[in-house]
Amino acid sequence: MRVRLRDDERVVVRTRPHLRTILWPTVRLFLIVLVASYGAGFLNREHTEPLATMAPVLHWIVVGVGALLAFKYGVLPIFRWFTTWIILTTQRVVVHRKGVDREVPLDGIFEVDLRQSVAQKVNQSGTMILRTAQGNGIIYNVPAVRTVADLVVEYRDALPARALPVERWAL
Repeated sequence: MRVRLRDDERVVVRTRPHLRTILWPTVRLFLIVLVASYGAGFLNREHTEPLATMAPVLHWIVVGVGALLAFKYGVLPIFRWFTTWIILTTQRVVVHRKGVDREVPLDGIFEVDLRQSVAQKVNQSGTMILRTAQGNGIIYNVPAVRTVADLVVEYRDALPARALPVERWAL
């Protein structure tokens, strides 16, 4: 994933959301595969008459349901994590998610807030809220959130001050 940089712009931080965001999808994927494999294996054994005629059909139903559940609750969240990037440049913050770039110019940010749960404090991740005149830009699961927030403030303060518009009819 490449961000198109302006002439005087460079990338400061490029990261994905914290790795703990794919912990539970990975556990769910493992458990779904485990349960579906056990169910399919159980149905492949020899059974008495009522279950023996339905076992091949039930086998493929278990495999299909397991595959759908594994895709929705395991593979898809991991793929979303893998294709999400948080990029801080010297002039803007860019979040690339699902093939779409959402960006917040640093000169439009007037406050940076952090939110962290106890678990997030332990692994130094958290939610970064960028307050602008247009609204809040919320970025979830930022790794090393305090460092990234300090860099946002540092590079925002290093930008040259914007010239205020001159009032045409001022006396």
